[in-house]
Amino acid sequence: MSPGDRSMIRFRFGLRPLAEIAPWGGDRPNLSWFGLTDGWYWIELGDVDLLRHLPEDGDEHPAVDYYVARFWEDLLRLFPAVIEDVPAALVDLLRSDPRTWPELDPDDPVTDSVLTWSTDHFLDVGYLGNAPTIRCWRHGDQVTIGWQDSDPSRYTAPPSGEVTVSLSEFLAAVGDLHQALITAMETRVAEVIAAPPPHVAIDLTQLRAEQADRATWLSHATARQPATNWSHIHTAAHRIHP
Repeated sequence: MSPGDRSMIRFRFGLRPLAEIAPWGGDRPNLSWFGLTDGWYWIELGDVDLLRHLPEDGDEHPAVDYYVARFWEDLLRLFPAVIEDVPAALVDLLRSDPRTWPELDPDDPVTDSVLTWSTDHFLDVGYLGNAPTIRCWRHGDQVTIGWQDSDPSRYTAPPSGEVTVSLSEFLAAVGDLHQALITAMETRVAEVIAAPPPHVAIDLTQLRAEQADRATWLSHATARQPATNWSHIHTAAHRIHP
């Protein structure tokens, strides 16, 4: 898809049934709020599904099989950088692959600034091993989601591409994910409190407190402001693409 395409964006997930969640701790089995989000997730971008893999035998949910809380946490961590408007002169730099940049002086604060700025726009999926790199940025009233190195032998998405959505669509998608996960976990927490899984240690007081706290995380992410040194970024851009 070209950078000018318009497409709906949705962050999709499902939670594994409580009875099927494997506890942590080996001979001292336990579970926390995070562990109770065991499930699967992917990113829906129109007719492209990022992180959705090709079905395998017996695979009921062909998507990333991991804790949904990790996906949600990383998206909220990414959120402040994504909604910061990138000047037109810097879009090509952010779109470029840092692995192709010329060698930069590691002791120069300009280098530190541009590497941090670039990294802050990547969704962290490194824990998945062979997942594609996914980055997001805003320019004006549009948000672009680009990806590279999607393995066609494993994932359904093309090896690389970009999809651009409106800023309002992106904000709505993040809000929908947040609300859906918090609502689903409210039900799960109530289920656990009413009938704790046998032989699994769960701190119910902590569970209630964490549910209440995590419900506020989107508002905290919205309030955070990146400390971008635009002078450093422009300087780095001239060095990288003179």
